[in-house]
Amino acid sequence: MAGPELDQWISELGLQEVDDPGIGRPVYRRSFGGKITLSAELEEQIRASLRDARDRRELPRSKLSRLLGLSEQVYVRYEEHLFPRTVGRLIHLCEVLDAAPEEIIAPAAIHLWGETETKADLLLASIEMLRTFDEETLRDVFSFLGRLEGSDQSDHSRNDGASAARRGVMQAREIPNFVNDVIKAGCDICAVGHDKYVLGDFEEQEAAADNLRRLEEKYGDRSFLKLEIVAHLRSLGRYLDPDSAATHWTENTQWP
Repeated sequence: MAGPELDQWISELGLQEVDDPGIGRPVYRRSFGGKITLSAELEEQIRASLRDARDRRELPRSKLSRLLGLSEQVYVRYEEHLFPRTVGRLIHLCEVLDAAPEEIIAPAAIHLWGETETKADLLLASIEMLRTFDEETLRDVFSFLGRLEGSDQSDHSRNDGASAARRGVMQAREIPNFVNDVIKAGCDICAVGHDKYVLGDFEEQEAAADNLRRLEEKYGDRSFLKLEIVAHLRSLGRYLDPDSAATHWTENTQWP
């Protein structure tokens, strides 16, 4: 695998060659705010992050060291002299502190979260907020972001079909056309409850496999629109509820 030319890669990422005494040879790093933080300062900042994370939880060194399988004397070196240089140990620290990786790393490497300090702060605050959401709320947020992305893309191209195909992502306004095309392909698409849908039974999908494959190529990824597709199908009366006595959606006595 050839990959990109090294000089091109360095240029695209904005890397700069620096002498890092902590490594003992020239390395390439990315500057942030006109400054490049060398390895010794990075490690000191991460040690400070670790101390701060432990203090916020009011967890003494004696207890945290036991959770890590270390003596307190060895753990003290982590906070005061030599931060552990293995990813496995960092993951273990995050586990026993119940800390997100960015809580430990971001103060030392804020540039990994954004090209500017403001963008990085916004992204980190967004991540912290997202971590508090349950699965259903996250699904709704993901769906909203998908629609937002589709709306932004449509500003650059009004050709919905071609634009969606280039992006590989289905847009919410394409749901009615998608459902109609699935029906035309010979599949009895139907919602199941309020959070699932099926394209049709096994025999229908097998017989329409070629057409369904073409629809996948035409509309692109639709996974983030699952709840919107379900809602549209229910509005058409094409749904079966798990606790219903109906065996086919046409047996529904009323639409939601």
